[in-house]
Amino acid sequence: GIQCVDTTGAGDTFAGAFIAAILEGRTFADCGRFANAAASLCVETVGATEGTWTRAEVEQRLKI
Repeated sequence: GIQCVDTTGAGDTFAGAFIAAILEGRTFADCGRFANAAASLCVETVGATEGTWTRAEVEQRLKI
């Protein structure tokens, strides 16, 4: 299951993913969903830079 271990970097991850989605032409609602998925991956590791994930993993998280 999904477990939060550290929220460091979650806001920055959300903001970056939201902007990336805007630049792709997604709706604001889709931008929010994409950014939430990215931020949810971020909080599963300790620290802001320890966890790395691919776009495919963010897209997979969107399906949960």
